[in-house]
Amino acid sequence: IADDRKKLDKRQSDLDSQERDLIERENNAEAGFTAQNQRSLESLRKSQEKLQGEILALQEKKISAEEELQEELQRIREQKFSLIEKEMEAYKKSVQDKVDAEIKAVKTSAEEAIKREKYIKGKKRSFKLDLIQSLNPNWLDLYDMITQ
Repeated sequence: IADDRKKLDKRQSDLDSQERDLIERENNAEAGFTAQNQRSLESLRKSQEKLQGEILALQEKKISAEEELQEELQRIREQKFSLIEKEMEAYKKSVQDKVDAEIKAVKTSAEEAIKREKYIKGKKRSFKLDLIQSLNPNWLDLYDMITQ
């Protein structure tokens, strides 16, 4: 155990020595900062400022592009709504035309039925019996078929 302890102490001592060397080098590097390093630093700062300006310009372009995109989306929505309105109007007209045609057909059918009924009422009983016999030879009760 004592040998292991000595090894660990030596290793700790070596690490402490390396740390002191690194700190000393760092201090020397800071002290040896030259005018050339100052110029490089100034150049880097200018580049950074230029990049920040470019970033701001790109952000403004992005905002402008987003605004244009929103305007275009609004135009598309308006066109789509307009198309939907046109389709709805055409559909309403089509439905109305069909309803009008059905009303006309029912009205015509009703008028024809009334004429036919008056015609039959004016005929003799034998004509009426012959008519029933031709349409319903077994004289079935048709009420259930009519009401279903």
